[in-house]
Amino acid sequence: MAAFPGNRKHTSKCAGIRRVSPHMLRHTFATRMIENGSDAKSLALIIGHSNPAFTLRRYVHPDHTSLYEQMCRLSSIQQ
Repeated sequence: MAAFPGNRKHTSKCAGIRRVSPHMLRHTFATRMIENGSDAKSLALIIGHSNPAFTLRRYVHPDHTSLYEQMCRLSSIQQ
């Protein structure tokens, strides 16, 4: 597993993460890219998908704080 060198168990323990896998990092990467303003088409291409909707549906997991911030953004537009 060249993309994730070393002992995963030891590395994740040192980082204070219970368990981690390359696939979990892929999901985290996709979520953070969208949270930081990346567009869905670019993200899909980076991850290797042809369909941005699939990428958003399967790989992006917004947290409650992000959802709240988006709703506040909408609220300020309507005022």
